[in-house]
Amino acid sequence: MKTAEVLFLKLVGLGDSITEGYPFSKEDSWFNIVCKRLTVEYCNMGINGDLTAGMLYRVREALAVNPDVIIVLGGTNDAFHHLPLEVVQMNIEGIIQQIRNSSKAVSIILGLPIPIDDTYEESLLEQYRLWMKNYAIEENIPVIDFYAALVDPKTNAIKAEYDYDGCHPNKLGHNKMAEVAEVVIRMNKKI
Repeated sequence: MKTAEVLFLKLVGLGDSITEGYPFSKEDSWFNIVCKRLTVEYCNMGINGDLTAGMLYRVREALAVNPDVIIVLGGTNDAFHHLPLEVVQMNIEGIIQQIRNSSKAVSIILGLPIPIDDTYEESLLEQYRLWMKNYAIEENIPVIDFYAALVDPKTNAIKAEYDYDGCHPNKLGHNKMAEVAEVVIRMNKKI
């Protein structure tokens, strides 16, 4: 019997409070849940309140863990700080370029930020997501569409059953995020 080839063994989640697992623990985060399901080594580098600029600053730290894959999920806090799209673009492009320019062969997966209840901030996130989708296509980067998984199509906000506080998922929401992340990870790497 032929066994499945394992192409990577260590994942890093580079993100904000949603990757960290807020308001719960890292153990309850979508990232840790999916990594446990896949039985891979992992390092959760989500930081509550982090902006994409902070993630850009932390890329070297993420690379120092010697990951095979880095999943990047950010932008929500940038929207709450009312940062223009150009700033988020510069930071995400910088993150991707630093990873690609490292001497390590690290795969990248880009997560699209989840929906939130705040109207103005959600309008900024819509801009960020649209750009991220197009950038990912241009750069051949797989995307995890967390937005589509959690959005209520009637309100364009996070579905009530997945909502903790209007901008963070509850435990069921983290599980849903892990579910869609697992599909994308498995499609892009054999585990």
